Amino acid sequence: MLAADDRRPPWACWNAAMRTRRRRRRADCRRGLFAYPVLMAADILAYDSDVVPVGEDQVQHIEVCRDLAGSFNHEFGEVFVLPKATVIDSAARVPGVDGEKMSKSYNNTIEIFEEPKAARRKSCGWSPTRGR
Repeated sequence: MLAADDRRPPWACWNAAMRTRRRRRRADCRRGLFAYPVLMAADILAYDSDVVPVGEDQVQHIEVCRDLAGSFNHEFGEVFVLPKATVIDSAARVPGVDGEKMSKSYNNTIEIFEEPKAARRKSCGWSPTRGR
């Protein structure tokens, strides 16, 4: 995946997380930033999926998956199906408790094992359609 000299794969330049890191001038990009899309691609390719339903912020992962499968197929023959992303409008973006995109980094989630009191406080006045 990544060589010992830490070369970036070609798709790293358009990876949204990488662009965000660069914008914030943070150079501490971990290998997980690159490994996650590869693991996601492996999960998709293992099942020969033609169409993959994703949220709008996950489309780039399907593009990485297509790139990896295409490179592999070019080298070893037609082994993998090239999947296509399908964004379902009603589920394209899961809202957090503030109406924005749900993300732990935005601190707008309700954790599964969160204390009931804290969960109640976060969800007070929350509507799943707010922000749409």
